[in-house]
Amino acid sequence: MSLVKCKACGHEISKSALSCPNCGEPKKVKKKTSFSTWFILFLVVSFMIGSFISDQKEEERRQAQAKKDEIKLNYFNSHKGNILKTVNELITTKKYSDVITLSKEYEIITDSEFTNLVNKAKEHILLSEAKEIPASNVKENLKAYKKLVELDPTNQVYKAKVSNYQKKVDRVELIEKQFSPWDGSHIALERILKKASKNPDSYEHVKTVYWDKGDYIIVETTYRGTNSFNAVVTGTQKASFSLDGSLINIL
Repeated sequence: MSLVKCKACGHEISKSALSCPNCGEPKKVKKKTSFSTWFILFLVVSFMIGSFISDQKEEERRQAQAKKDEIKLNYFNSHKGNILKTVNELITTKKYSDVITLSKEYEIITDSEFTNLVNKAKEHILLSEAKEIPASNVKENLKAYKKLVELDPTNQVYKAKVSNYQKKVDRVELIEKQFSPWDGSHIALERILKKASKNPDSYEHVKTVYWDKGDYIIVETTYRGTNSFNAVVTGTQKASFSLDGSLINIL
């Protein structure tokens, strides 16, 4: 039988004893680390190693990119005259898309002359696109001319266009608030029609159109519902409303 000394009194006791028979001191039993603890530790260590490797790769990527940027910057500075000449020739021959393609090779360049020429090409492209937008599409026109103002903040024509289309967009949005985004029904007119209906629960919106008359709009709604005899009938109602949605008249 294997014997060990009690750490409290020094008396020899059996290795398998749970406590010392001489002093009663309990024997300390080493607890085994559970599988779940080892597994969690493995995951933590793996994550740390993975993060370290990932950070290293990212740092290597940044250094490689910085080296490429430095080479491009040095090349641009050494060949600036020829590059600007090429860009000018492309603009003169209206090859604006080629200027944009070329500019992507020098995205890190902050040279003011180069930037101004690239912006000039962008301005020509945007202006051409803006002219293709129907005048009735006020939101797209506003977006286009805002971009043009960013490229040429001193251009009074662009500023006037932005101001004009902004007013129109504000007006359109004010009118659009009167209509349901779900089915296009006019919220106020539908409320009136349901209130006048024999059976409001049977009301069903079919179609709504409107005409912009400047200071007010005329709305026409087609709807279905049951009458006093429980028969399904279709009706149409027109009404005029102010731009803020107030009822002017039932037509």
